[in-house]
Amino acid sequence: IIETLINSVSSLLTKRRIRMSDWDDLFAAAAGEVVASIPAVDEAETGINLSTSSTSSTTPPSPSPPPPFMHKKKKRKKDKREGAATNYEKKRKGIDTNTRTSEADLFHTFLRSRINRVEEQAVDFPHWFHLGRSLCTKRSSSLFCSGYKKCNPSRASSTTTSSSSSSIDECEQCSLSPLYHSSEINIETMKNNDRSFLHSFALIRDIRCCCSCIFEIVAQSAASVEGNTMERQRKHDIEELLCNEKKEQAIELVKTAKYNAKELLGSITNLLPTGEREILEMKFQAVSRCCAILHSNMKRLLCKKITQQFKNNTVRKKKAKDNESSINTFWGGIFDELLNLMIKCDAAYYRLYYLQVAGCLPVLEDHKCEDVIHIPHPPNYFGTNNFTWNVSRGKDWKKDIVNKVRHSLGDIDAFNNMKRGKWRAILNPLGLTYNDHIIESLREDPVSRKQDPLSFMHENRFMEGLLVFWSSGWINSNQAENALSSVQNEKRSSPKGDHQQKFYEQHETIAPQILADWRDSCRDLLCNLYGYATIAPSTLLRIKNDLQNLDSVNNVVEMGAGTGYLAHLFDEEGFGITAFDVAPTVPLKCSSVMINEYHGLTQPFFDVKKGDEKQLRSFLKNQKHAHTTALLLCYPPPLSSMAEDMLSTFKSFGGRCVIHVGEFSGLTGSSKFQHLLQRDFKLVSRYDCLQWGTDSTEATIWWAWLK
Repeated sequence: IIETLINSVSSLLTKRRIRMSDWDDLFAAAAGEVVASIPAVDEAETGINLSTSSTSSTTPPSPSPPPPFMHKKKKRKKDKREGAATNYEKKRKGIDTNTRTSEADLFHTFLRSRINRVEEQAVDFPHWFHLGRSLCTKRSSSLFCSGYKKCNPSRASSTTTSSSSSSIDECEQCSLSPLYHSSEINIETMKNNDRSFLHSFALIRDIRCCCSCIFEIVAQSAASVEGNTMERQRKHDIEELLCNEKKEQAIELVKTAKYNAKELLGSITNLLPTGEREILEMKFQAVSRCCAILHSNMKRLLCKKITQQFKNNTVRKKKAKDNESSINTFWGGIFDELLNLMIKCDAAYYRLYYLQVAGCLPVLEDHKCEDVIHIPHPPNYFGTNNFTWNVSRGKDWKKDIVNKVRHSLGDIDAFNNMKRGKWRAILNPLGLTYNDHIIESLREDPVSRKQDPLSFMHENRFMEGLLVFWSSGWINSNQAENALSSVQNEKRSSPKGDHQQKFYEQHETIAPQILADWRDSCRDLLCNLYGYATIAPSTLLRIKNDLQNLDSVNNVVEMGAGTGYLAHLFDEEGFGITAFDVAPTVPLKCSSVMINEYHGLTQPFFDVKKGDEKQLRSFLKNQKHAHTTALLLCYPPPLSSMAEDMLSTFKSFGGRCVIHVGEFSGLTGSSKFQHLLQRDFKLVSRYDCLQWGTDSTEATIWWAWLK
């Protein structure tokens, strides 16, 4: 046993680290660098000291795991005031109405709510979250408001226009959207110090909203400039774009963000083990640093209260450098700093959410409305209009951009004659469809509305990216052109480093640094919390139809299932599926040190069993019907023999159908796996997955050649 533990720990500590932006430090604990986050193994029994030099010897133990469900029927006198509607609402949310709600019940209710319909998640703010005074605290500002009061629906309907934002969310006092108002948490919810993580979340949300508001102020000012707007934006002069009032508004919002960032550093909960607490503190410090830099540069560019001596010294010493930077920076560098702050806020939010999903933060019960209190799920946080960004305006922009594609084609006949497949590739990621090639009739695709959380987040993050980079004018700026040219020149030079580093650099997607950072922040952490493949609901339906048309394929076995998110989607479509992974994302009560290096302690969406090639062999042998079972391989790891081993074993037992989700000659599988697949199987179907700008993923179905 001791020898096995030594080998396991040694293997864990020497595993390669995937180069995925913020992923490494997010799951540093799971990879062995911060042992405090790994479920503790009793050193008294093993005699092995698992601590490292980077971790304090006084690290408190990890929080105790939630006990399993206990369905004990407890007799109690029914309260006559408790109506049937209340019981129904409890059951719908997963709360047992016959027993006292335990911590385990609350935790499992929270986990189940991750896969609620998107329409339920992205519809409104959490019940415990309220809107307060405006983010701008200067009373003389037109953005100031003493407190949010929801607009009367009758008044809103009479004032609604064709603008992107729905006026029904506007404040009755200031006519501003919730985006411009600060967060408030119910006082009853905050009675305990254990709830401080909710306060941290509220501060992160407010800082991010300050950035979204500044983007909106500058973008709207740029759009209202008379003359050639794009040429004006290419000058990158934020001082000329904004009038004095808008400058003051922007500076006041940055001041609020800086103040909240200082408060954020003191809001870290004491519930976390030392290792996890240190990682969270690093996230908060990164937010604070970005706020300080942004505040300093914003004052330098926009404030008029600068002494003449400071002006003369600055101009005289840096005249040539300023001329060069005016070409290579957008909004005087403020654009990059705003976007970096948003990225850091999102990283801090995802860290808090991951800690709650992992069971390190408690899920609370709100006795007043009989619901659970937790960090909002990503579809709720990013998908609810004006929670963190203007979603309605983003939806308008995605349609405008499709219209720009039409105009770029020039000839309307060329537009109408474009192949349907080409248009599908353009419109599907945006959740749009069209009727008889008439672009004016663009509408939301009804199939894409039945989205799972990950495909919804793909469209949502794509829309905000369009809003940030297009509405601001960055896409047409000299900075974008020069940065892309610079990256292309660097790409031509041969990559340096070991074989693994060269491999990842070779497959890295070319993009300006700020765009690459945004893209990675949108995708990487969602991959860790859900799964790596983002498959549209319509694609799942096509795969289901294809398997039904094949020769009696009625079961699926997935190897390398990770969190089981894709297995859950297949199960929802009616597939009989069994999922295995060499390191399942096990519950906290498990004392194994074999933590999944891709997903950490993210709790599974499906029952994923521990298993490798041996378990696949045993499964196929016991089932005795390998020819009716399809092998599913989703994002098999690169630089590994895993995919080819599974394929060879499956083929040796008479398996005939393979579903592969990933890239060819890319970041999934190996060249030997691809050779075996093409040699022994024929391609039956091929579908594009939803892509994030860093991948070219497809879902392919293969059928064994008859001999």
